[in-house]
Amino acid sequence: MTKSKIYIAALAMLFCLGACSNWEELNMDPNNPPAEKVSPALKVGGVFKESCMNAELHQRVHNLYVDMFAQYYLGYFGTYDYVSNDPWTTLFWENHYKWFNSLNVLVMDYESNEDFTNIVSIIRIWKVWISHRGVDLLGDIPYFEVADGVYDAEELIYKDFLKELEESVANFDASKESMNDPIYHGDLGKWTKFANSLRLRLAMRLTNVEPELAKQHAEAAVAGGVLESFDEMPTMFSNTTAWGEGYSYNYYFWWGAGNGVVMSQSFYDLTVNIGGVPFKTTDVGDRLANGEYPEFVDPRATVIFGSSDQNAENSEIAGYQGRWSGIAAGLASPDRAEEANRVQNNSRINVTLRGKFNGDNAREFTILPIAEIWFLRAEGASYGWNMAVPTQDAYENGVRASFDYWGLKSADTYLASEAVNNQGISAKWGDGNGTELEKIITQKYIGGYPDNGWEAWADLRRLELPELEFGLQLNTNVPEGKIIQRVKYPLNQAQVNGDNYNQVKDKDTEGHKHWWSK
Repeated sequence: MTKSKIYIAALAMLFCLGACSNWEELNMDPNNPPAEKVSPALKVGGVFKESCMNAELHQRVHNLYVDMFAQYYLGYFGTYDYVSNDPWTTLFWENHYKWFNSLNVLVMDYESNEDFTNIVSIIRIWKVWISHRGVDLLGDIPYFEVADGVYDAEELIYKDFLKELEESVANFDASKESMNDPIYHGDLGKWTKFANSLRLRLAMRLTNVEPELAKQHAEAAVAGGVLESFDEMPTMFSNTTAWGEGYSYNYYFWWGAGNGVVMSQSFYDLTVNIGGVPFKTTDVGDRLANGEYPEFVDPRATVIFGSSDQNAENSEIAGYQGRWSGIAAGLASPDRAEEANRVQNNSRINVTLRGKFNGDNAREFTILPIAEIWFLRAEGASYGWNMAVPTQDAYENGVRASFDYWGLKSADTYLASEAVNNQGISAKWGDGNGTELEKIITQKYIGGYPDNGWEAWADLRRLELPELEFGLQLNTNVPEGKIIQRVKYPLNQAQVNGDNYNQVKDKDTEGHKHWWSK
């Protein structure tokens, strides 16, 4: 070989050695890369989607557990009696830990890889969102040592939630790769606001038990930036080709014993007369035969609930067409059978929802409403915390956000009104008709429809607001006149995880309070 050829070969070798970081890259099969080189974003699968819109869980746990407990509506399912349904709870448990373990493994496998710091942080944030629902539903659950089935105290879990959210936001690095998630498509600015908003929500759970810690995290969350506008609001798309999703909103409202669910008397009492806006009969159907409707009503209420004539003709009973009314909680079986208390003869949900909610099975599920964030800030400000806006401004922003969500234009009229609902609470700030907290939580409750029953149920346990009527107490595990606190653990835990279950079995009743409950 000539000297020139040797020189060229040497340069080629030096170039290769300089360009390649190590010999492993030279020898790596591009069609079969090692696991640590594959982005965790490619391994998340359908966890984001399923944990929002799994049709079976959405219908059974979100609607027939949580929304019924919150009296967002009522129907004569077993949950009307505050009784746990073991197949539903087991279904939730199995799916919860499928999602939790998938995300947890990804965090453990990739948290030391700086290239994927943003993706890992997003996964950690979503793991908190999944897990806080599990804790709010059940109380103590396996969390730190899931593989061993050890039940952890919800106090420790909640404090870890706050730490996880704080650290995840701090770890975001705009110079690193993100992921094309189905919520924000990797937008780190929006994920930061979502994490801070979730941190604000969870911090507010602590107001009765550790108010200083609640204040610390709430103020830090707001200072870091929270969700304020609809273009930032996290939602999940509905897939109308998947079983259940394409009709789930109709399915759970019309299916089942007694033909579905209807407005509760509590919701009626909260929305009648408040705001001074005339009842809009065109919202609720054309055949108000008996004229059983109030003169004034919260305008959101007639968009959400129609009249009793929203049934098939053969299910109507003469004299009960056109009612705008609700059924009471805690009715004994003979009372449920009375014609006036039948589901078909009271205000029905869903079929009259207007705009994007009117028959649109593909409408997006709202993960965290903008209105809720304003009401959380209003509550914090009412305690003297720094929420960056005065209490009244946050409160009124929440009401306006809720009206905007429904496409309503009467927020100014509503907020100026001193007219009171059946609980003596008005919409106008500072008029003495209801305390500040009563006004805030009443509006947060109404403004949470249709997807935020989890938060309404949490407020009923944490603050006992808004005040609901409970009627006859049908489950003796729940104290008279109190809200159901939780559902029971899956029955199979006593068999398959007996030693650990024995540590919490004394807490396993529907009336056992959460760490943060009032």
